[in-house]
Amino acid sequence: MTDVQTFRNGRTIAHLWTGILAGPLAWALDEGMSYVLVPHACSTGHYYVLHVMTALCLLIPAAAFLLAWRMYVITPPSSTEDGGDAGSRSHFMAIIGMASSALFFLAIIAEAIPRFILNPCD
Repeated sequence: MTDVQTFRNGRTIAHLWTGILAGPLAWALDEGMSYVLVPHACSTGHYYVLHVMTALCLLIPAAAFLLAWRMYVITPPSSTEDGGDAGSRSHFMAIIGMASSALFFLAIIAEAIPRFILNPCD
């Protein structure tokens, strides 16, 4: 396939969007499930459940970062961020996907810090 056909492929487009959207979705999942799991952790004393959920949610943006990085690597060397052709748009989306994944990875870690310090029953 030529470069243009590669970046108009539905699978490649899905990979690019996954790199962009997986981080925010993982952050929302971690936030929501943490609220759901607090009553269980408080009633049973199994606080580790909150940390396991955070660890699982951290895997999602990490995998999305790797997927976006892979898309960045396969973009043609002549690609730019100006969006003139399909390769350039894919290059830009791959950069945004890596940035989004890294940002939400850090956001999940930032939300996990109080779980180590504070008691969920308070």
